[in-house]
Amino acid sequence: PLRVLMLVQLHDFRGIRLRFGDANADRLLIKVVQRLRENLSTEDVVARVNDSTFCIIVRSLNKEYFDRINRETSSGQLNEKLIKPYYLGRQRVDINFNLGIVDASKEDTPENLLYRTEQALNEAVRLGRNQGVFYSDALSAQLTREKQLEADLSTSLENGEFELFYQPKVNHAGICLGAEALIRWNHHSEGMISPVQFISLAERCGFMIDLGNWVIRDACRFLRTANDQGLRLPNRLSINISPLQLLDDSVATTLTSSLRDYGLEASQLELELTESALVDTTAENRALLESLRDMAPAILHSPTCSTSRWTSSRSTSALSTTWMSRRGSNWSTPLSRWGGP
Repeated sequence: PLRVLMLVQLHDFRGIRLRFGDANADRLLIKVVQRLRENLSTEDVVARVNDSTFCIIVRSLNKEYFDRINRETSSGQLNEKLIKPYYLGRQRVDINFNLGIVDASKEDTPENLLYRTEQALNEAVRLGRNQGVFYSDALSAQLTREKQLEADLSTSLENGEFELFYQPKVNHAGICLGAEALIRWNHHSEGMISPVQFISLAERCGFMIDLGNWVIRDACRFLRTANDQGLRLPNRLSINISPLQLLDDSVATTLTSSLRDYGLEASQLELELTESALVDTTAENRALLESLRDMAPAILHSPTCSTSRWTSSRSTSALSTTWMSRRGSNWSTPLSRWGGP
């Protein structure tokens, strides 16, 4: 009887093929299969699904081996023999893997088993290189929740469920030099949801562009309201930009129109980009970056200065002047000090 189904994916094998050529890449695949088969019996099957993925059908799995792979994947570590360096002659080649596993000892259809294995593999890929995931009831519940949140994203923006919080950037002397706009999702049934949980969903389902443009406009709205109320806010407000936004011209259009509509200077804003967004530049997004630079906002990456958080209510009539530390302690600080001496 079928006991375990696995999917093993080689990370960026296309890059390896381009670097070493087809013949050498195929030689590496043979070495990978040899290592995959080391703990398998003659009854078990290793089949190549595509250029970088193998399917392993384990029919005669002893309990010791089953427990070991379960323990390894649970701890986030793959078999050391599998991930140790490979060699083409004297040339060392490091290959990273991801592994999805499902317990197939219970009766089920082949389609369901393969679907669950793919879900486990996708989760392993999301966790990073050399990660393995065993499909479980907990993973099933997590995926169900993510599907529901993904469906809710489409109406959350028009329902006003997103909010911006503002975190000061403070130097070693305790002077606030700027602030960063941080988004939170005040879900209608789950309450406040961290961006760690929904940003990747927004990127996967194509919602990130609309959400990012809303952040730009709402941050500019906040600055306009603060200026109208005579509040002296930090010198610059930072806005996080997703790498996906660099693939869409609307970010520049939204920034231009927001600055115009709210009567703001571009120098009041900073756009924060991740290092990966700067590394993975193409001719198209390089042109977009240049157009953003021409508008004057500073373009940063890898923000390192943050200590406290200050919040703004979604209502323009009430701006909070309370600083909240990461540990949750609150104390009042005059807004007049935020701009420095």
